[in-house]
Amino acid sequence: LSPTYSLLPSPVPTLEPTTATFTCANVWDNLVDVALPWTFTNTETKWAPIFVPRDLRFLNEHAKWEEGEMWTMQTTVTSTCANDLVFSFCSKRGYLKVTIPAFATNHTVTVVDTIKFAPSYFYMRNKCKTADSEVIVSEVKLGYGSCNAEFGPTFVPTHLPSPVPTQSSNPTVSPSMLPLPEPTTMPTFVPTDHYWPPERPGHNWPSPVPSILPSLHPSGTSAPSVTAHPS
Repeated sequence: LSPTYSLLPSPVPTLEPTTATFTCANVWDNLVDVALPWTFTNTETKWAPIFVPRDLRFLNEHAKWEEGEMWTMQTTVTSTCANDLVFSFCSKRGYLKVTIPAFATNHTVTVVDTIKFAPSYFYMRNKCKTADSEVIVSEVKLGYGSCNAEFGPTFVPTHLPSPVPTQSSNPTVSPSMLPLPEPTTMPTFVPTDHYWPPERPGHNWPSPVPSILPSLHPSGTSAPSVTAHPS
C-alpha cells in the first residue's frame, strides 16, 4: 500500500502573550496614596476620575513629574465591561494612555509617554455601555524614563553600540595591496627662439635677400683720366 498524505494544514500553536519587563524603580507605592487592588464602579460616567489629585499629591510634587519629562506606566486590570475602556492622566489629549479591552482578565498594559500637563489626576476618557460593570486595578508600576526592557532603563542610551563587522563569502583585498598605476610624465613644452616655417619673412630669421644690394650705378667718384703726351 502506498502512503497517504493529509492536505490539511498543521495546527500552529498559539503563542502566550508576553508582559514587558519593568526595568525602572517603581515609585507608585511611595508616591500614590491608593491601596491596591482598587475597584472602580463608576464606569458609566465619562471623564470620571479614578485616582483624584488628593491620591496623587506626592506624585504631583515629584521633581521629575513635569511637562516634557518621560515616564513609564504599567498596569494590570480586570474589566467586566463589554466595550474597551480608555484611561489616562488628565490633559487636552491625555498622556500615559491605557486601553483596556472588553472583558479583560488580568490584562497588563505598558505605556511610555511624556508629561503633557502637571499636576494632574487619572481618569476614564470614555464610558462603559454595560450596566453594573466594574474595573479592578490590581497592580500599577510607575517609573521615570523608558522602563521597557526593550529600550532599557533610560530613554537615551548611554553608549552607542559599536558596529560589528560581518564576514563575507567573497574575499576582500586590502586597499594597501592593490597595485597602483605608474605615474605618467607629460612632455614639457620648451619654447624656442625660432619657429619653422616662419609665419612671414623677417621674424628673427636672416632674410634670403640681402638687405643691402650692390649698386649698379656709378658712384660720385670720377675715374682717373689718361693724358697722351707726344713722343
